[in-house]
Parts: sequence; C-alpha cells; structure tokens
Amino acid sequence: MKFRLCNIKVEGNVEQPITQTFIINLKWLALAIVVLTAAGVFLYLWRSRSVDSERYWLTESTGRIHKEGCMYYQKTKGFFVTGRKNYRLCRKCFGIEGKSGKK
Repeated sequence: MKFRLCNIKVEGNVEQPITQTFIINLKWLALAIVVLTAAGVFLYLWRSRSVDSERYWLTESTGRIHKEGCMYYQKTKGFFVTGRKNYRLCRKCFGIEGKSGKK
C-alpha cells in the first residue's frame, strides 16, 4: 500500500513529472505497536511482582519496616515504602527476635 505524501512537479525540459512518495506498510506498523505494547505490559507486571517491589510499612520512630499482618503494620505513625533495601527489619514479622541471644 502506497501513501502519497506530496507531489512535486518540475517545469521545463522534463519528460515526466517528478513525484515524491512516502511508502508505509500499515500492517507492519500495527504489528510493531501491538508487540511494543505487549512488551511494556509484560515488563510492568514483572517489575510490580518482583520480590523487592513489595510494599512495607515504615515506622518513623524506629525506622523499621513491617510486613502486612505484623502487629505494627499501619498501627504506628509512618508511611509506605517500596522494597526493603537500606531499611532496618522488624524483629517480629521478619523472625529476628530469637536470634539476638536476649530473651
């Protein structure tokens, strides 16, 4: 399928008019859009389900993060964070309380 973008005619000693055509195959363009959209959706879902992108509750006073189901989850003053890098872990919901040696 040819799509004519514009015609250019030259006056003078020319046997045929000079035309400029823009060739686009809409079938391949539509296929490329569908493939790129599917890849974008796949990457978004993969990123949102990765382990490090979970939401945790960060308690402001202690600086510890809590999993959903923890007794401190949304019960203390704090806010949500994504991932657990560079945060201190809760001793109860991450199972650290018995490892310190103190009872």
